Amino acid sequence: MPADIFVRFCRLKGYDVIHVSATDDFGTPILVEAEKQGKSPEEFVEYWNRRDRKDFSDVGISFDIFCKTSSKENKELT
Repeated sequence: MPADIFVRFCRLKGYDVIHVSATDDFGTPILVEAEKQGKSPEEFVEYWNRRDRKDFSDVGISFDIFCKTSSKENKELT
């Protein structure tokens, strides 16, 4: 939410900004939780990516780019 507020402020000031975020799909916690749920890490992350998109949308937060940390778009941007 702080990033959304900052992006909105910058846009009101006339700055050219791009609001980018991603669902994290790396790390031990993801592997552990996926295993607990009997899912592959990819299935686990796909669920949370969809859920994150919906949750953000439900509270009026939008991104110019929202993907996964492993996505081609995120790799190119970072």
